[in-house]
Amino acid sequence: LFDIGPEDLMAAQEMRIIVSLALDKMPPKRRRIFEMSRYEGKSYDEIATELSLSKRTVERQIYNVTQELRAILSVQSAFFIIDTFL
Repeated sequence: LFDIGPEDLMAAQEMRIIVSLALDKMPPKRRRIFEMSRYEGKSYDEIATELSLSKRTVERQIYNVTQELRAILSVQSAFFIIDTFL
């Protein structure tokens, strides 16, 4: 269905590295909440219970992480597009 070329695989790998580096710079609790949600597939309720937080705190932390990652990746995408045309 999809024609994925070497450039696409390289771009995906670069994105994974960028996300990993960005997560490494975040406060440990925020990073842990994000990892539990996105990598371990836990619900907000499960995370809140496990970390003794309110569900609202978990929601806010996930929102903050996704906003930061979205901003970082949009800048990275802009550089990728510019680099492609040079």
